[in-house]
Amino acid sequence: MGFLRSFARKAQQTDDEFVKTYGGYIMRRTKYTQPRSEVYFLKKRVSRTRTKAIWVGFFYLLGTIALAALAVLPTLNIDYISILGEKPVWADLKLGLNVDTISRALYIIMLVILLVNVFVSIAKIDWLYKKKASKTYGFNRNVYAMQEMGQIFSASFSVILIGNVLIALLNGNYGSAELLSFEGFKDLFNESQFLPAVPHVALIIGAGVVLHFVLGVWGAKISLFSVEDGSGVVENKRQMGRFAPFIRNLLQVIVSLVIPTMLLQVNSIDVFVKNALNGTIVVDIPAILQIVIFIIWAVLIVHATNITEYNLDGAEGNGMKNFKVFIALMLVAAGALYAMAYPESLFKFEDVDATKVLIIAGLSLVMFIIEILMRNAPAFVDGIDYSNFEDVQIKNAERNPFASADEVDMDYFFTDRAVR
Repeated sequence: MGFLRSFARKAQQTDDEFVKTYGGYIMRRTKYTQPRSEVYFLKKRVSRTRTKAIWVGFFYLLGTIALAALAVLPTLNIDYISILGEKPVWADLKLGLNVDTISRALYIIMLVILLVNVFVSIAKIDWLYKKKASKTYGFNRNVYAMQEMGQIFSASFSVILIGNVLIALLNGNYGSAELLSFEGFKDLFNESQFLPAVPHVALIIGAGVVLHFVLGVWGAKISLFSVEDGSGVVENKRQMGRFAPFIRNLLQVIVSLVIPTMLLQVNSIDVFVKNALNGTIVVDIPAILQIVIFIIWAVLIVHATNITEYNLDGAEGNGMKNFKVFIALMLVAAGALYAMAYPESLFKFEDVDATKVLIIAGLSLVMFIIEILMRNAPAFVDGIDYSNFEDVQIKNAERNPFASADEVDMDYFFTDRAVR
């Protein structure tokens, strides 16, 4: 009996599944490091988390594909900025450095980026549907894939908005009243008129905004799992609410959509660019300030349409201060444009264009104040100890190229093979 007990101790001290002794083998008995009831509960939680991540990621993929398909339509209703329009991108092309050529090049670049994003998102399906765990990433590969697919969807959405606004600014004769008109929605219930009446850009904005909020809020509730020494598998649930991020992000999106609407109606960038392309350099301070406003707005729309606001670290998450900083810069730039372009109309509200610039400045001021007031939101829930909370979100720089080779069954992380 003493001989057998000595044998068993040796088997428990090794990490091998079988231990060779005296010419034979004995099977090692794997020990669970957590109570069986807790292991069962955690397995169910992992399964539910995986299912939720799969659905969210799947809809992000569909959204990315849908945005790419909608972008092919004549979004701006400018004849040559389309593939399916009456005058497609390759028709009547006048080669040379001119607005016509630049607009077509921007459109093609936009489509290439959208197409690449579709394939990159499809490439994430492997991780999204993984059933086995990984020694490197634990149970979290499905969630990591979902997060990255969300970022890809957001990138496609912002690229479409930035690309089309820039093309409209360069063409100049295209007012924002046409670009962002929702007049077609009055025929929403007219089944034969809906699609022809609603501008394609309205469909893109509507679909993109709905998916952004629904999937962002849904995906924000997904847990991550870590393996801690002495404790085994630990579920890291979201430790703050989603209401505050949703409200702030909603305001960010609204402001980020209104700013280009106003900018397009006071646009003088087209004249400035055409003069520059013709070799006539005219120092037009208002036009330069409008270019600055466009660049700042591009950063704002990228943040507003991204999943940054729904990160697991709340107000301390990466990139959470970007909108606050750039909306302050927008306030300065819009204020400077208002003072430089309309010195005789300051606060008189008689000049329509001056009022539109003032709206940009006013919205920037209000949004900056809101950002300051909500700087600590979302806050962690009171009464919970976060001292041992481990941030296990993935960083692309830490990606292990051999992670696919270290796959293990789920039980691995609940046994003494994982917890040493």
